[in-house]
Amino acid sequence: MYLNEVSKLHELGSPGVVKILHSEVISVNPKIKKFVIVTELMQGSLSDLISEKGRFAEVEAISHMRDIIEVYHKSLFQKNNVHRDFKPANVLFNKLENGKL
Repeated sequence: MYLNEVSKLHELGSPGVVKILHSEVISVNPKIKKFVIVTELMQGSLSDLISEKGRFAEVEAISHMRDIIEVYHKSLFQKNNVHRDFKPANVLFNKLENGKL
């Protein structure tokens, strides 16, 4: 399952999807596998922003939702993919508050 998700993220290569810089499976023994993923640096999630700000101004909320829907549509939907765990904690933001999935 993990390897499929990582390979899908590599394939998408969209500006709206968090970039995986490196991934590796580390096998301690045949029964135990650990996975290492190095991604681009993100500053936080939509969940963090909601906790910090409380409520968004209507214009700001609409702007964030428009960006999220656009990213979802262009990066996933048009390429026949679905995000199975879509929630505020999984919408990440960089320094410029550009949302990524």
